[in-house]
Amino acid sequence: MKKLLTAAQAREADRYTCEQIGIPSMVLMETASMAVRDSVLHFLQQGRAADELSHSRVLAVCGSGNNGGDGAAAARLLLMKGIHAEVFFAGNEEHGTEQMKAQLSIFEKLGGKVYRQVPPDFGTYDVLIDALLGIGLSRPVEGKTALWIDRINEASRKDKVHVISVDIPSGVCADNGKTGGVCVHADETVTFSYLKRGHIQYPGRENCGVVHLCEASICMEPASGSKGADREDACAFTLDTEDVKRLLPKRVRRSNKGTYGRAVIAAGCRNMAGAAVLCGRAAMNTGVGLVQFLSDETNRVILQSSVPEAVYTPVLRTTEYKNILSKASAVGIGPGLGTSAGAAFLLKRVLENRGGKTLVIDADALNLLSENGRKISGEEDLAEEPADPVRSGVIITPHPGEMSRLTGLGVPAILDDPVRAAMTYAKQNNLICVLKDASTIVTDGRRLYINQSGCGGMSTAGSGDVLTGIITALAAQGLDAFTAAYLGVYIHGLAGERASSQWGERGMTAMDIVEAVKWVLREYAQESI
Repeated sequence: MKKLLTAAQAREADRYTCEQIGIPSMVLMETASMAVRDSVLHFLQQGRAADELSHSRVLAVCGSGNNGGDGAAAARLLLMKGIHAEVFFAGNEEHGTEQMKAQLSIFEKLGGKVYRQVPPDFGTYDVLIDALLGIGLSRPVEGKTALWIDRINEASRKDKVHVISVDIPSGVCADNGKTGGVCVHADETVTFSYLKRGHIQYPGRENCGVVHLCEASICMEPASGSKGADREDACAFTLDTEDVKRLLPKRVRRSNKGTYGRAVIAAGCRNMAGAAVLCGRAAMNTGVGLVQFLSDETNRVILQSSVPEAVYTPVLRTTEYKNILSKASAVGIGPGLGTSAGAAFLLKRVLENRGGKTLVIDADALNLLSENGRKISGEEDLAEEPADPVRSGVIITPHPGEMSRLTGLGVPAILDDPVRAAMTYAKQNNLICVLKDASTIVTDGRRLYINQSGCGGMSTAGSGDVLTGIITALAAQGLDAFTAAYLGVYIHGLAGERASSQWGERGMTAMDIVEAVKWVLREYAQESI
């Protein structure tokens, strides 16, 4: 699990490390610059003999801040390795930080060449180190800085110069990945101790290239109190593959299907069984003990043949909703459900009778909520939910279009700031929001998870139904709603990557993602199929 910092949190971590821990700023800068140097050397060493490295040319394009100091220090370390490294100082020396001025002075005393005002031809170098702005961006880039960024991108595009950004590509906002028009298109980004939100949120993510997270001895002040992680100013976080085994519910030898929960899947209107099949099979592949379908009677044959392990109950022939839901460990509703009066009736019964079990609301169930203003008939509320979103256990999984219908915000506004849209809605409605996108957001209004798994091939019909099945299955196995939501999103993305590696992004289908879930759990949870 990795923390994701905003620019303010990163600056506070630097301050705490220097003032409270006692590590001088110049020591932090030296550690950071060594990581940048190593990335440059690794690139230059590919396909080159050792005696050819001295012919390599590297230019650090540096601004006035400490990010520029990192770049100048990296150029000095490369110079000391025998690389032809130079610096173009693109900032204002009068307004430069003391560390930046010191690094320029050291570099020049060691014989390094510093260009001021008039830069050399960027296209004549093997590597450009982008150290213009770092995380300090607070407004759109303009003037000469925008010109230098354009020059860097031109050299990368036309002359195939390799670009390595220090901390974050210049022009990318560390808080949210926004670019404000112009930004460096890096091949690699070297960042220090903590990832920033802009590294994995779009459009910044696509401009970072390969991100290297390097240890640089930067420390965050420990959260005070036992509830520090639940503070509204707490860090966002993301997962990596090592977290899957740690977070997954444990399997024990002495167990039965009841040990791993019952997932009730309310899905599939008349002759619309496909979404229910995907959802149910995804739940089974995620390890739930039993799936019970609530679906239209016309779907019986397809469901029972496609998911023979599941129990099937026709929704129009039962009044046993309370009994069925009382046996459920978690409930998922919405895939292929339709928005008819019968679907609305089923949603109302589920909301009234789920008994506090985790409920995942997706697809048509979300459309019913938006169409009815969270009401089904007259002024009667859909259900009375506790004020605590974690205790309420309600999870919604909208894509931007569904989120637009729920909130009244336009899709462009949601995509412009998905974190704000999701956190605001989750907090106002006491639920957990899974806002699906290339970097899916999961939040309960206080805590924030930003996903980094997945691929473009997952933009295919039925992918969201698979996610609903995975999350419902994890909740049914005993995970709390928030953990089930963010772990489910991460596993879903890993399964998409696995399917893409086998079938390619163009040809993969939602059912390929379903089948890949088993391989993901086998590989990262060390479980056998």
